[in-house]
Amino acid sequence: MMTDEGITKDEIIKQVAKRLRKYRRQGAPLHIVDAGVEQKEGWWYVPISPEDPIKKPWPYYEFLTDIEEEFEDEAGVDLLLVPVAARAVSA
Repeated sequence: MMTDEGITKDEIIKQVAKRLRKYRRQGAPLHIVDAGVEQKEGWWYVPISPEDPIKKPWPYYEFLTDIEEEFEDEAGVDLLLVPVAARAVSA
């Protein structure tokens, strides 16, 4: 179990990436924009970019919200997944 106290940026990225893999089953791989991950006033902000444009945004936003709630419920970590344009990931 994670706790907000002392959690690192690398751990946030690792845990979010693990959960994002679930969305791949729906045919749209999602990526974290690592350079944009930051913590401000107790909240972790994690930019998320789909590999291709999202065709059905509502399920996509629900999926991101589910991950945010999972972090809060299981780990006590305040997390906001920030959708960004497709292909915003630098290679």
